[in-house]
Amino acid sequence: PDFGDRKIELVFIGQQLDVDSITNQLEKCLLNETELIDWKNDQFKTTDNWPIQKVKREV
Repeated sequence: PDFGDRKIELVFIGQQLDVDSITNQLEKCLLNETELIDWKNDQFKTTDNWPIQKVKREV
């Protein structure tokens, strides 16, 4: 793996869960190959949807 032995496990508990939909939504969160290369080269541009400074001001 590109990032060593890091691993995240998510557990969803419930009835009639749409596993395919959950999987697809989670996979959309991952970087594609081009984005990963840009990130490695410190050129990946994104918007922080949860800026910590904003959260601190609102609390």
